[in-house]
Amino acid sequence: MREKLTIRALKYPDIPHYDWEVELLEEASTHVICIGLPGRKLVHHTKQKVFDFDSCSIEFYSLEHWVTVSADIVNGALQQYYCNIAMPAIRDKSKSTVSFIDLDLDLVRRSLNLPWKVVDVEEFHTNQVKYGYPSSLVVEAKQQLQELQNRVRKSLFPFDGKLQFFIDQVIEQNHG
Repeated sequence: MREKLTIRALKYPDIPHYDWEVELLEEASTHVICIGLPGRKLVHHTKQKVFDFDSCSIEFYSLEHWVTVSADIVNGALQQYYCNIAMPAIRDKSKSTVSFIDLDLDLVRRSLNLPWKVVDVEEFHTNQVKYGYPSSLVVEAKQQLQELQNRVRKSLFPFDGKLQFFIDQVIEQNHG
């Protein structure tokens, strides 16, 4: 039986944005890797809505780098990667949570046949004002986006096959 965790995405500095439940696959001092199972509900506090998901996701939360990664698996195949630029995640074992502050900038690959693309730049600019991002945070978020693009380009962790290992396991277990 895998440990259940609640993932908490926050807006700067600590405003609830959305939560959902996952199961822990791997935990290290530098990261947490989870699986989001079909039937999970995402409670979106900002939009005051609840969304249901009927697919799997492999989710990576760095405890040291400014990134989260979600690999969505639909109909037995990897559909997309969605990476958030976010302050390093915090693992609270006493509450069975992983939380992170989402800084809006995202790097996505909507299909394995398409290139990676930066999205939500306008949201980042809007939220700089709305949430009062300090200038040092704005600079760091932009630098972290460049670092993430570099990690993807050079196939560095977790894009070195680490996530693919878990993706392949899910696909094989559910459709093999």
